Amino acid sequence: MPPSSTKTRPKGRAAAKAQEARDLRAQLSGIDAEDESEITLSESSGVVRREPVYSMKTGEMVMVPRKRLLEVLSFPGEDGGYRFTADPEEAPEYTPNTTKCIFHANSPERARLDEIGLASVVCESEHLGSRYSQRIHGQNRHPTAWKVREEDRQERKEAQQAERMEEQTQAIRELGQAAVSKA
Repeated sequence: MPPSSTKTRPKGRAAAKAQEARDLRAQLSGIDAEDESEITLSESSGVVRREPVYSMKTGEMVMVPRKRLLEVLSFPGEDGGYRFTADPEEAPEYTPNTTKCIFHANSPERARLDEIGLASVVCESEHLGSRYSQRIHGQNRHPTAWKVREEDRQERKEAQQAERMEEQTQAIRELGQAAVSKA
């Protein structure tokens, strides 16, 4: 793959310029960390402007404040390259996650949530990473609704256990009665 500094980039994109600066810094020799710390670029408008960068591992787009572009684009990757790029064509194709929030309108638990009074709690999140991130998302973004859901689940679990114990007790009684009647 040719170095990214030789590719043509859209003019005016801060992320592309920061990546070119990163690549040029890697080619310079004789600049130590102390001299490099004196090289600063800053924006004083007070508005936090963000630019997209792309993960070299997943292809996911991440919006980064312009003042941190050079820093983020300079993060080392696991393969010896860089962790992020400004050029989406250099990154792998991104495929979003498909795990929905428990409180999403199309959640498999939606009918039960509506029954227990959580019909008004609807979340748009549908690209969570896993069941674990789904749980963390629910606990942090919907804490009250999450507690109500957990209480309902616990009550149903306890009711099922009590029902099973009653069935076992009844079975033991029937066995005892059968043994007494045979004797």
